[in-house]
Amino acid sequence: MIVKWVFDAVAAVLTGLLSLIPAWAMPAQATANTAQTFGSMFAWANGYAPIFHILAAVGVVLGFQVLVSGWTVLVWVYDRIPFKAT
Repeated sequence: MIVKWVFDAVAAVLTGLLSLIPAWAMPAQATANTAQTFGSMFAWANGYAPIFHILAAVGVVLGFQVLVSGWTVLVWVYDRIPFKAT
């Protein structure tokens, strides 16, 4: 019961603070202009180097790094479990 009151109080404070942030949305035209600008920049750079292949390779490498880091964290957490049967 006391824990619920504490969580309710924390939630009320956070809700009050977050309600102070004004609502804002990016205009649709700005989004379209930004996408068009990046598209033309990639097209220009693609004339010198295969940008999309480079981005795909970077994505694969970063994904592998995330996978290895996740595995390292899992092993670290498993090593912290006391009285395991190993």
